[in-house]
Amino acid sequence: FMHMQGTVLHNNADSLRDLVIINQEWLIKQLTMIIRDPRLHNQEVDKRMGKMASQQLYEDGLLNINIVPKIWPKLSNDVRTKLLALMRKLGLAFPAYLSNDQGQSVPGLLIPSLLPDRDVEMSERKLMSTGMPQTALVLGLYMSQQLSKGRESHMTKQHVTERCILPMGFMEQLVGLLVLQAQAVLSPPHISTMVLTRYYARIVFGNFEIELLRARDARYISITLHATEAAGLVAQVTRCCHQLILTRFRCLRVVALVKVTDNLLVPLVKIQAIASGASAATKVGKLKL
Repeated sequence: FMHMQGTVLHNNADSLRDLVIINQEWLIKQLTMIIRDPRLHNQEVDKRMGKMASQQLYEDGLLNINIVPKIWPKLSNDVRTKLLALMRKLGLAFPAYLSNDQGQSVPGLLIPSLLPDRDVEMSERKLMSTGMPQTALVLGLYMSQQLSKGRESHMTKQHVTERCILPMGFMEQLVGLLVLQAQAVLSPPHISTMVLTRYYARIVFGNFEIELLRARDARYISITLHATEAAGLVAQVTRCCHQLILTRFRCLRVVALVKVTDNLLVPLVKIQAIASGASAATKVGKLKL
């Protein structure tokens, strides 16, 4: 009840059940030791972190767990652990394995709001999985009343641009979730081979790759899947989108569109329905034979 009233901050997750924050200004102070613009809010903690760790955090959005005691030196290890768990729970951070100077994986965090705000050069977009078949998708977010009936079969880019919206932070959150999923199939699991920014991301899933692109004035996300069998990666992307909508963007819905031509987009569910129908028809035909 007190949490709902905003008097205290509490979460029922197992790792946070014992944490009750009665002074929310204290929490903001602790979080802004990490999440801030160092050009505007220079703090003593930058010196404690060291130049390399500070650059990695504020230029790449990556936090090495080993420097957390330097960020919160006056807090106990238990409180530091709970604060990091709270950041993960709120979507302020995602677990990520970083690469040290020896090429070894070290635990860290990806901070979505600190991903670099820069354009990516074409040389940085060089794919590791060359020669793979490509599948182009468009992700659009919309309010339930924004997509009119009669658009279930196909759409155009103009329709998506006019009707869809792209909330601040959605792209960064999606990148964080996909990186989390990708590390489960990487060996070693660090993210040094990936390119991660607010407007472009190249995420490696084993031998396959996903490219996400958001133009600065666009209201949708363009996705290119580089894989021999794209169905698994498509499922990963749509699952992450629905997770974000259920937990952080509840007033929105998402539609995944397959790019058929430069201007023609067909909903993914429509293609899947056609494919499953064709598959079923093939099976029935074989049975009759």
